[in-house]
Amino acid sequence: MSIRIGLYDFFAYTLPGIFYLLIAAYGLAVFQFVKVDLSTLDSLSLFSFLVVVGAGYITGLLLDPMAYRWARFFQGRNREAAKFAFEEFHSHHPWLELNFKPADWGILLRIIKSKSIEAAMDVEQHNVASIMLRNISLGLLLVSAIYLLFFFTVSTNIWNLILAGIFFSLSITAIRRSRLRRHWFYIAIFEAFAAHYLPQEKWIGNKRHITNSNNESESPGIEVSNSMSDSEAKPVESD
Repeated sequence: MSIRIGLYDFFAYTLPGIFYLLIAAYGLAVFQFVKVDLSTLDSLSLFSFLVVVGAGYITGLLLDPMAYRWARFFQGRNREAAKFAFEEFHSHHPWLELNFKPADWGILLRIIKSKSIEAAMDVEQHNVASIMLRNISLGLLLVSAIYLLFFFTVSTNIWNLILAGIFFSLSITAIRRSRLRRHWFYIAIFEAFAAHYLPQEKWIGNKRHITNSNNESESPGIEVSNSMSDSEAKPVESD
């Protein structure tokens, strides 16, 4: 369990945090505020490496809210993404009677974890990738800003503008991939819950073709205990 949580934090926050630190060091070196000697990396001790990893983790945690705000320019809130994924899932499986709401995705994920850790890890990998990509997108935006600022203050070489445009394009690409992986995350929650809590014979025997979307389906739904259906989800990012 501890290894799983460590990998989650490593890819979602530590790697982006180290990326932020490298960008900061690069920016300071470009504008000659500090001198970076790459030969010092050869003599980097284990303790120094652990300090960098720890600093990267803290930096990633602190800057992730900024990355989320940056991502909001290109995607809606998490509750809107969950609702959209729920509607898509239901449109693909209209014969299912779903006794839960999009906002219940948090408790559904907890139920999946209690059933199968492996299934939960398959679901959560999309959320990890989404968080990592939105932070990488913000980092690439900062690199683009460094080149743009360098063009106006230090050197008017056209390559500075070209590089600024390239990194900005990569930033937009990363944020779009983050939005896609977040969508896959919510879809995977609903699919995994249905797959683990709906018996296989019901999948095969009770699936019916819906010819009129306005008619109410009478196919049997997913049975969830009252304690689960009445519980409120506690998502990590609820807005």
